[in-house]
Amino acid sequence: WLPLGPLESSSTGEIGAGSGSKRSEGSLLLTRQKRWLLSGNINFAKHTARGVLVEAIEAAAIRLSLQHRVMFNGRQRNSSMMSTTKAARASSQSIFCLCPTGDSKGFTGRFWFALAHGCVPVRYDGWARHLSFDDVAWPSRHRVDWRKAVVNVQRGEEVGLMERLQSELASGEAEGRLRYVRSISPWLGYRGGPNGTRPTDGGLDAADVLIEQLEARFLKTKSQPTLIETGRLRA
Repeated sequence: WLPLGPLESSSTGEIGAGSGSKRSEGSLLLTRQKRWLLSGNINFAKHTARGVLVEAIEAAAIRLSLQHRVMFNGRQRNSSMMSTTKAARASSQSIFCLCPTGDSKGFTGRFWFALAHGCVPVRYDGWARHLSFDDVAWPSRHRVDWRKAVVNVQRGEEVGLMERLQSELASGEAEGRLRYVRSISPWLGYRGGPNGTRPTDGGLDAADVLIEQLEARFLKTKSQPTLIETGRLRA
C-alpha cells in the first residue's frame, strides 16, 4: 500500500514542472496538486446506505458543477471495485477519499489506504449509530489529532456533504488537513531495515505507535515513561 509516486504528481497539468522552472506560490498548495476533490472505491452491494450516500454526492456534484472533480469506481450497484493499483492512483490524486464503515461497524482498509496515500478520509458511518466524534474508537489518540485528519459524516448527513467539502477547500481547511495527513503518514508504515534493524533517524513508525498504544492501555497512567520515551525500545 505505497503511493505510486510522490504526492506532487498529478495529471492535471497544474504541477510537475521541471526542476529549472519557477513555481508560483499557488502551485505549492497540496490541494492544487490533486485531480479529484473526492473519490471512492466502494462495493455498493455491501450496504444500502452507501448507495444513498453516493446518490446524494452525485446530485450535489451536478448542482455545484463539480462532476469533473468527483470519481467513483462505477455508478451501477454491481460495479466491481478498482484494482489496488488503480485505487492507489485515485487516492494519491484526491483531496478527500470516501471511507464508509464496513461489516464490523468500524474502520475498513479504505481508511488506512486513504491516509497512506495522502488523502483525507471522509469516514461515513452507515449504521445510523450517531456516535459523537469523541465516541468513535479512534486509534492512537495519543499521537493523532483525528479532528485534523478526518471528515466524519453521520447517517442522515449525506445531503450537504459536497457543500461541506467545497467550503473546506475554499477556506483552506482542506489544505491544512492534507498537510497534517502528510505529517502523520510515517506512523502508518514500517520502516525497519534488514534483519529487523530500526530506523536510524529517530523517527517513529507503525510498530512504535502500536507499542505506545498498548502501553497506554496497560499502564493506565502516564506517570511511568513508555519504552519509547526511555529509549529501551531501540536498545
